[in-house]
Amino acid sequence: IEPGLLDLLISLLKRTDKARRKFIAGMIYPAIIVLALIVTISIFSFTVLPAIKDVFVALQVFNSMNFLSRSLFDIGEYFQVNYYLIPFVVIGFIVLIKILWDFQLKKVWDHYKIRIRFIDKLFINMYIAESFMLLGVLYSAGLPVVDCLGLMAKTCPNKEIGGAFEQTTNFIRTEGLELAKALEKSHFAFEGEIAYRVGTAEATGHIEEAMIDYAQQLFEKLDEQIDTFIKLVEPAMIVVGGIFVGLLLVSFYGSISSALANIR
Repeated sequence: IEPGLLDLLISLLKRTDKARRKFIAGMIYPAIIVLALIVTISIFSFTVLPAIKDVFVALQVFNSMNFLSRSLFDIGEYFQVNYYLIPFVVIGFIVLIKILWDFQLKKVWDHYKIRIRFIDKLFINMYIAESFMLLGVLYSAGLPVVDCLGLMAKTCPNKEIGGAFEQTTNFIRTEGLELAKALEKSHFAFEGEIAYRVGTAEATGHIEEAMIDYAQQLFEKLDEQIDTFIKLVEPAMIVVGGIFVGLLLVSFYGSISSALANIR
């Protein structure tokens, strides 16, 4: 491997790892908020609710409560008595999510995360930056464009974007399209500026340099997008958590009001 090419490979690995680590680090605080919310609801459901259920039963208002309220009381009481089942339920839930993720959920998430407004550009820029820098490195090593696209398809974390690279290869081979036109035709993620930059690189004959330079620009833009996303998602998680807890409390409001009325 040529020294310059090795430096490019190391740069690709470091830059990709930096972007992913920054995104993961930024999601730690929202994850803590979600975990705290789950713990709070669990404590409320498994300790507080069973303790006050007898009060509602004695006041003869339990049967008049809505289905959600009665279900929470019953579930909380059940797990308070059968507390040893909680670890098995948690493990079973995790295993179920893992099975569903491997079977279908990951494919669904790959599809929608590049379409959901606000986060779509973040993920698209991440995948394009990684793939185009790899394209520049591989092309510098002397690989034909179609071979570069084949490796990009295999290494892209998003299967839909990876499939678009395979489709691009087919368009080049079967229809004789230029790289920019083939990319633009294969997926909406390559439309607009991306197709223009690739077309310009083809016209100048410096694909490797242009792709690496464009990838670096996308990584810089990605850093800004991650910072913006983190700043917005943290308060959003707090608001969502507050709304969820508020709805939970509102669901008991009618029952509590009835109980107080009976006491009077």
